[in-house]
Amino acid sequence: MKHALGSNSRWVAVFSAAGLLVSGVACTPISFLNNTSSLGGDAVGRRGNLDVAFINNTPYRAIFTFGVYDPLSLEFSERFDQYFAAEDPASRLEGNSEGELMTFTCGRALSVGGDQMLARIRDGGGETTEGVNVDALAPGVAFSDKPLDDPDANMPTAGRADGRDTLIGVDFERGSLLIFTLEEDPNEPAGFRIDLEVFPP
Repeated sequence: MKHALGSNSRWVAVFSAAGLLVSGVACTPISFLNNTSSLGGDAVGRRGNLDVAFINNTPYRAIFTFGVYDPLSLEFSERFDQYFAAEDPASRLEGNSEGELMTFTCGRALSVGGDQMLARIRDGGGETTEGVNVDALAPGVAFSDKPLDDPDANMPTAGRADGRDTLIGVDFERGSLLIFTLEEDPNEPAGFRIDLEVFPP
């Protein structure tokens, strides 16, 4: 049953005022949700965790950097990791393989090869357990069909997928499991795409 707007004019006014209030606090509903969503943790100022895993459904080695950060704050240092043509098998994501489940401190954004996260890492830091691989700091995800001992083992010799950024409060909740799947896709400009499946806590 339809209702005339006139009969609900006071609710229209309330919702309009609420919309103005929200737009005054944040530029968009997306940024409002992202900046007000709980980061978890069992005490004030603490943060919960996120679980992340990658599945490479392509026949090529994937080279990229991924991690969490707060887009509007420099107080939370980037936490990131990388896959590249390393001697350690745990640091490689070869074709038709799955990476290990990783746990990150919850950030407001989780990025796979996104420009802003990469720029912040290049500008000074973040936390990682290994030395930073410069080749893996290129935007997006590179795919290489070269053997490990080839000089181009970390280069996008087979193509590249655009980076992907996801936001807490919009794409996932604190405590979620995020599974990224790398796929070949002839409809994409560089031939590959990144899919995401989110399992809430």
